[in-house]
Amino acid sequence: MIPAISALLLIFASLYFIFLARIRHGLARAAAARPLLHHTPTVSIIVAARNEEQHIEECIQSILLQDYPSELMEIIVVDDSSSDTTRARIRSLAAEDPRIMLVVEDSMNAIRREGKPQALTLGVYHAQHEIVLVTDADCIVSAAWVQSIVAGFAHSTTMVMGPVVEQRQGSFFSALQGLEAFGIVVVTAGLVGLRQPLICIGANFAFRRSTFLQVDGFGSDHEPWVESIMKRIDKKNPGGVRFSMDQESIVYTRAPSSVREFFGRRIRWGAVKPHYKQIWGLAKLTMLYVFFLVFLLASILALHFAELRPLVASVWFFKLLFEFQTLVIGATYLRQRISFGQFLVAELFHVPYIVIVGALAQLLPVRWKGRTISR
Repeated sequence: MIPAISALLLIFASLYFIFLARIRHGLARAAAARPLLHHTPTVSIIVAARNEEQHIEECIQSILLQDYPSELMEIIVVDDSSSDTTRARIRSLAAEDPRIMLVVEDSMNAIRREGKPQALTLGVYHAQHEIVLVTDADCIVSAAWVQSIVAGFAHSTTMVMGPVVEQRQGSFFSALQGLEAFGIVVVTAGLVGLRQPLICIGANFAFRRSTFLQVDGFGSDHEPWVESIMKRIDKKNPGGVRFSMDQESIVYTRAPSSVREFFGRRIRWGAVKPHYKQIWGLAKLTMLYVFFLVFLLASILALHFAELRPLVASVWFFKLLFEFQTLVIGATYLRQRISFGQFLVAELFHVPYIVIVGALAQLLPVRWKGRTISR
């Protein structure tokens, strides 16, 4: 058994390190594609909100404070069956600024979707402009966010994603969460740079309305994930998806305040993965999961079998080295800071965390704000 475990670990560790090298190459390509020219088309900004009374006002205010010409913006806030005061707060803001349009769930019945895809589809139907930007109701954007994202729409670009950074809540746990979430952003950007988009940053992306309608939005299969529209757009125009590596394009969101909320969010993210139909995408995800699973098993066995220890120690060393290097490269492009101390602590939990959350994400029902989302 030990020789077989050693061989599997060596094979999948090599594949994982090659994957990280490819991500670094993709980051460089994404950064090199940064646009030099600025243009100011009319834009529609869609915010889907469900029970966000604590955050919706701050979110919309950050959008209203854009450096972008105010006459070129419309803000469509879709209330997704909120049971708190979210809708009333949106109405109050809309009464003060004509750029804000409130769309309520009463008109969602004809769309026959659930959750965020339903809200976004309804928002697109009400949008009047070609460039549509999307963010979440619990997010805050910088004053140059619209300009930064819009600048990514070159002639052949049909979709632009931007980074999301989880704001620290003052605890060490929130710092570790932010580091883990930033790792997802880095991998997403790298894959887009390689023209192999696999993950969609649902709180910060934009697309051409005409393309959305051409590909029938989320389609007739009712996939409840934003990755669905990304896949359709990329299939329609291969290479047309870009990732903004501009610091101004960052959207900020709060980190989960509890361990339960953290795992709930990560399990929801992980549940997206089975809906990928591309063979290469499934192959990548399977390879990554098998590496972490074999590495965890080998690390446990190494406590009892001395012959495994040199290989396991070597894999730990190069994993630390290559992952930290990749994070630092992404952080440098986006002008973020990575703490090596926090990274080391996070590494202690990284392998079992991936194995456990990856499994639970496929087994447990996906719940979000009192709603169970069908797979």
